[in-house]
Amino acid sequence: MSGSDVRHCVVYKRCGCSDVVSGRRLGGRFGRLAEVGHGSW
Repeated sequence: MSGSDVRHCVVYKRCGCSDVVSGRRLGGRFGRLAEVGHGSW
């Protein structure tokens, strides 16, 4: 692979929790993601 073939990847921490009202998954918008043991990479 040459230098011009390098791809940049970004990793986001996600959460499977759902919004109580809408029922939609919160994903990366959940405020508790900073807590140890919450969410996954």
